[in-house]
Amino acid sequence: GFSSREAAKLLADEFGMPMIDMANVRPSGELMAMLPRALAVKYTAFPVSRESNSVRVAISDPLDVDAIDSISHYLKTSIEPVVAPADEILAHIDRFYGKDEE
Repeated sequence: GFSSREAAKLLADEFGMPMIDMANVRPSGELMAMLPRALAVKYTAFPVSRESNSVRVAISDPLDVDAIDSISHYLKTSIEPVVAPADEILAHIDRFYGKDEE
């Protein structure tokens, strides 16, 4: 079977989106503050970096246009989606936002 990383890579290639290695992602406090944990969890998304006029956001499903639109609307800026496996994104959410207390 496919690893989650291989599956994500296939999706990324199919949609012409870059694949990102979450191991290299070190988000800034500013970015984390922009996207609340609840939204990150809801959309399995993680803010990666701030570009000049967009925010690069890792998502697990490039087909999830609703997620991209919702995050873009919330951040009031355009999103540059990059692809990463859901399990890596969720691990990053726990690591950087902290585990959910509920």
